[in-house]
Formats: sequence, C-alpha cells, structure tokens
Amino acid sequence: MKKKSSFFRDNFILITIAATLGYVGWKHLQRKQPKLVSLQAERVEKTLDLKKPVEVIQVQKRTEAVTLQRQVLAARLAINSRSFAPALVGQNLQMAFRLEPRPRACKDGDIDLIRRLSGENGKLLLTLEDDSETLVAHKKLVTRDLQSPVLFPIEFKQSDQTRIFKLTLCSDVGRKTCHGLQAFQFEQYSKKLGAGAAVKNQEAGHIFYSYGFALVKGEIQLFDGTNLSSRASYAKFLKTVGGNERQLNVIDETLAQQRKLGILPLAVDKHTIVLPLYVNDQDQCKISMNGGRP
Repeated sequence: MKKKSSFFRDNFILITIAATLGYVGWKHLQRKQPKLVSLQAERVEKTLDLKKPVEVIQVQKRTEAVTLQRQVLAARLAINSRSFAPALVGQNLQMAFRLEPRPRACKDGDIDLIRRLSGENGKLLLTLEDDSETLVAHKKLVTRDLQSPVLFPIEFKQSDQTRIFKLTLCSDVGRKTCHGLQAFQFEQYSKKLGAGAAVKNQEAGHIFYSYGFALVKGEIQLFDGTNLSSRASYAKFLKTVGGNERQLNVIDETLAQQRKLGILPLAVDKHTIVLPLYVNDQDQCKISMNGGRP
C-alpha cells in the first residue's frame, strides 16, 4: 500500500509541474500575441503611408508638366512663334532651308539689288551658326544661283538643351562666317538707284538675309521677324525653355537685322523652311505694260 500511495503522489507532483509550466507558457504566448498583431498593423500602416506619397508625387509631376507646357505655349504665342519637328535620323536631326525666288512685275527685288551690288558672279555665302558663334554649316554661292531655288540641307545632333541658330546670306569676303557684317539696307539702296545714284560694288560685304530659330527638345521654334514683340516677350520664352541671356542677345541681333532687311514671311514645307526672295519678273512687266498682251 505504501508503494502504491508513493506512485500516486509522485505522478500528482509531475502532473502539477506540467500543468504549471503549461499555464506559464500559455500566459507568455498571450502576452506576446498582441505585440505580433501590433507589429503587423504597423507594417500595413507603413506600407500604406509609403504608397500615398508616391501617388501624390506622380500627380504633382504631371501637374507641373502640364503647367510648363501651357507656359511654353503662352510664351510662343506672345512672340508669334511656329514650330515643326525635323526628321530624326539615328541620333541626328535633319532639315533644310530653301532660298526661293518670288517673282513680281516691274519692281526690283532682293535678288536684283544683290546682282547690281555684287555682279552676276558675285560671291555669296550661306551660313548657319549657333548662339556660341560656332559654324554649323556653310554653302558657297554666286549671285546667279539665286535665280533658281537653292537648297541648304543641315544636320545637327539631338539635344535636350535649348539652342539658338542663325541662318545668314551674306557677301563672301573670304571667311566662312557672316559674323561682323552689317545688314544691307535694301529700301535705302533702291531709293538711291531710283534717284540715279551710281552703283558701286561694295567690297566691305553685307548681310542680305538673316533668320533665327530655336531648337527646343527636338522641335524647331521659328521666330517671325515681322513681329514687333518686346525683348521681355522673348526673355519670357527663353526662360520657359531653359534659355539664357546670351541667347536672348543673339535673338535681339537677328530680329533687328530681319527688320532692317524687310524680309518676307517664311513658309514650311515638311522638313524644309522656305525663304522667299523677291525678283523682278521682266516678262510679266512687259505684258502688264502692253495691257495684258504678250
């Protein structure tokens, strides 16, 4: 009987110890569980917090892009600028200029006055320079070449930076640039001829045609020389497209030359800018003088 009683006593002690350990473990898990739930909740909350700023930033970027586009458009309208996209070939942009005679009856035009000033075989130079006065391309001509359309293809590398270019037709004075020459006063020269003044070949050289444009993010922005927009309007345009003060000075100079030269508004033919030059159509003049009879 003593052995049996000892056996039950020992087992009871073991069961009590096991139950105590089990209870302690259960209480321990109960204390841990809320923390696990809390940690999971924190992770979910942080995940939601991270997603929210990303979405806000994306919306802000889209809003800023639209705002910038509107500012650029408004600035372009203020200076009466037109735009077109040149051809993209590899990493280069390709376009062309075409000097094109524009006949008119019984009145000398640009080509006639250039011929009188420089002679039929007078040497001319067609250049394209950027706002740092770097020569991009050039083409040698003689006066008689202007009687037919003159094509001047150009190519330059694509760039995210705004660049200002200047196309110039001038006397060829032995350099590959027109920089430093003065704009020719067509109207004044024409009046002198009409008054019977002697015509002299002026070796100092002149600029006969000048045109400026901008390259902005792969697009050509054309400047209208007949537009009397203020310097402030062009400054605002350059500010919206990341331009600078030096480029504004180039635009000022080019537009001043365009106004002195009294050039015709240009046209765009696909990837080609058409630059018209007046020429006297003598045959049409004779028909007009004969009352419409040839």
